[in-house]
Amino acid sequence: MKRLLLILAACLLLLTLACAKAPASEPEETPAVSVPETIDVKLTLPLGTRDDVTKALPAYTAGFSARSGDALTFSASSTDPAVAEAILSDDGTLFVIAHGTGETKLSVKAATASGKEAASTV
Repeated sequence: MKRLLLILAACLLLLTLACAKAPASEPEETPAVSVPETIDVKLTLPLGTRDDVTKALPAYTAGFSARSGDALTFSASSTDPAVAEAILSDDGTLFVIAHGTGETKLSVKAATASGKEAASTV
């Protein structure tokens, strides 16, 4: 009889554990402004000359979007303009212009009229 009660108790315990719901994870909130993935760009300056070297990333700003559908305004900056600078054209093309030897991080920031913003790096 004790064995039967022990088996019954074990079954009830296992049944309770099997029916227990796993805590639902909270859904990740969609960012107000989504940005494209980070891009690595390597430019090589010609030997013996100091000419600038340019790489164009066409329609770079097309990778940005606002969750609310608001219009976005863009700005570009460089942590070291002596190495390279970023220039955005009206059509969304990002021009990376190398000026000297080294590494720098270029940021393209998108902002909505309501003040939500996000940045992507090159």
